[in-house]
Amino acid sequence: MPLIKRAVSPVDVSRVKIPPEVTNGELQYVANSTLANLIRQLSSISKHAEHIFGEIYLEAMKLDHKANTLEKRIVNLTEKVSKLDSTNEQATLGELQMRKAFKSSMLVDQHSLDRSTLPIALAEVYSQCDPPPNLDALNQFRDPGAPTALSLYTNPSFFFDLWRQEMLKFVVYSKYMQHFRTYVFFCSVFRYISSLHNSRTTALSFPDEYQAPQVLGLQLHKTNQIQHFQVNGLCCNRNFRLKNVSVYSFY
Repeated sequence: MPLIKRAVSPVDVSRVKIPPEVTNGELQYVANSTLANLIRQLSSISKHAEHIFGEIYLEAMKLDHKANTLEKRIVNLTEKVSKLDSTNEQATLGELQMRKAFKSSMLVDQHSLDRSTLPIALAEVYSQCDPPPNLDALNQFRDPGAPTALSLYTNPSFFFDLWRQEMLKFVVYSKYMQHFRTYVFFCSVFRYISSLHNSRTTALSFPDEYQAPQVLGLQLHKTNQIQHFQVNGLCCNRNFRLKNVSVYSFY
């Protein structure tokens, strides 16, 4: 919806209500009222012109300040450039340590939509609006910790509070994602270490002719024991069979 920044008043110049006591000279009364309203319009225009030229003056002062600051920086830069020695291309370590680090002095305006930054014309329009009702008198009947009653009717900081809640959610989400990335990184590291350990253990499953004796010392010892037990078992079985054969032949 359009917002009227400057309005010339009165709007209806010749639309006046003739009082009942004026019986003769209605045209003269209307003419005098029209002339008075025109004078009021001229005064309103002069007031708006004063505000406009005042804003132009403030903007010109800001531009002049920026131009002077830029000119000083250019003068300082030209002096430094003129003092530079073209023969000495490499700077010493002491000169590098003596130099100050660059620090930006640019100020970010964080109160662009504050009430104090309203132009004079908009401040006058805002002052002509109807004030909100006195709903703060009902705060004593509300639950503790609940928002004020006036905030349910009008809340200028609604959008700022909404933006703040979204930013807080984003901060919590970023912290969660950081912890999640750390967890995934350590899981991948542990998985890689376990894969290396498994690759070392699976190296023992290759045939004996492809592995070093130092690595297969334990396995060779176990295979010798197993072969020894198998040979002893076969010998016992053969002796038992021979005894049985001799017994059978005796009978």
